[in-house]
Amino acid sequence: MSIEFPYLIGIALIEENGQRAMPIGGKSIKETLKPSEMPDIKGGEIALELLIRVFQRSEKSPIQAIGPEQNILLMQISMETMQKELPRLKSEWMRDGNHEILINQLKVLTSGIWSLSFSKESGIIYKSLS
Repeated sequence: MSIEFPYLIGIALIEENGQRAMPIGGKSIKETLKPSEMPDIKGGEIALELLIRVFQRSEKSPIQAIGPEQNILLMQISMETMQKELPRLKSEWMRDGNHEILINQLKVLTSGIWSLSFSKESGIIYKSLS
């Protein structure tokens, strides 16, 4: 599915000073990724920028990832959906912390969603959640 004005967005689901937080970073992309494609280089850049920001936040207060997996996400989303829906989803998740509902809602709104992990042997590993 091709979307007009596609964005690749990274989010981190963290707890900071005992409160849920969701740092977000991203960039516009020229072409929509196909469902079978992985966001490789552009996704890696967004993940790096996001994680540097999270790391810098840790200088001010204790931070920990929420949940053992699916706490760093990358998604392809339209600019319109990002502006209209992402603030609402962020607010709901920060209020109630329901990880499963957040992931399911993101799956519906995005045209590709991946969880990120890291392995010394493989580097960044993208796992499609779509």
